[in-house]
Amino acid sequence: MSIEKGVNDEKALEEVYVLYMNNDTTGLLSDDFDYMIDDMKEQGKLIENTNELEEKDDLINLVGNIAGKVENLEIENANGEKFKVSNFSLVSKYDDGNKIYTNCSA
Repeated sequence: MSIEKGVNDEKALEEVYVLYMNNDTTGLLSDDFDYMIDDMKEQGKLIENTNELEEKDDLINLVGNIAGKVENLEIENANGEKFKVSNFSLVSKYDDGNKIYTNCSA
């Protein structure tokens, strides 16, 4: 959504995502996103950043659709602390029609 709508504020993106998830009738990148973003701008929750996003070494942007089932797990690290992880496959389609599948964990 950040790329499609030009919103770079990570906190604002998180809030839009939560609002989106609470409204399960919303289609992906529907007009509702525009209304939510406009409302957040009016409320001062979203400040547009004209600067370029700084590149983060640990951030990879993938564009595509989730293919198959999302597996949600709660696992334990070496220190005994529990954390949640989701495993899924992402399918991306190139302009020539070829598809590539990427296995992801988040």
